Amino acid sequence: MQRQLYFVRHGETTMPRHLLGVTDPELSPIGAQQLLQSLTGLVGVKRIISSPRKRCLNISNVFAAQHQLDLEIEPNLAEFDFGLWDGKPYDVLWRETQSPSIGDFWQNPWQHTPPKGESMHEFHHRVTSWWRGILNSPSEECVAVVAHAGVIKALIALILGLPAEFTAHQSRLDIPYAGIVKVEVFYDDDQTAWSKVVF
Repeated sequence: MQRQLYFVRHGETTMPRHLLGVTDPELSPIGAQQLLQSLTGLVGVKRIISSPRKRCLNISNVFAAQHQLDLEIEPNLAEFDFGLWDGKPYDVLWRETQSPSIGDFWQNPWQHTPPKGESMHEFHHRVTSWWRGILNSPSEECVAVVAHAGVIKALIALILGLPAEFTAHQSRLDIPYAGIVKVEVFYDDDQTAWSKVVF
């Protein structure tokens, strides 16, 4: 048995150059077009799973309604909660944060948690829990998963089998607005899941 999943990042928002976690602006008109175009280009999708953030969910709703697809809202796919840093411009964060600074966080998010924000352990746990649930539900269904750059990077790390506290991929992977990452999952005769990123 084989299944395909497409991880799709949301489009451009009305708050560019801001750190967006729980802060949830609308997509810009360009961003809405970007996401809808990416979803429309996918072949064989039978279901949509979306982050609850409206920058993912609104267009997912539109696309699902247009194509009569089931839509599932998954809280574990929400972006990282950056606490007191959330929603602030990057230039302000680079200039004003300290102990920890945003630079400390980007260098090692496992050791530095944003003030009143989510820890990397909490984030990793919820994304991992969702992915294990997917793997433990064998299906041939093709699914589009609309989420965020941080979530998609965490999922790629899981699929590649990177150590939990490995962080280099966070700054070395660039997932553009409405970017698509294709993943295939194969189930052997024992229903063991084997997943891989497909380029």
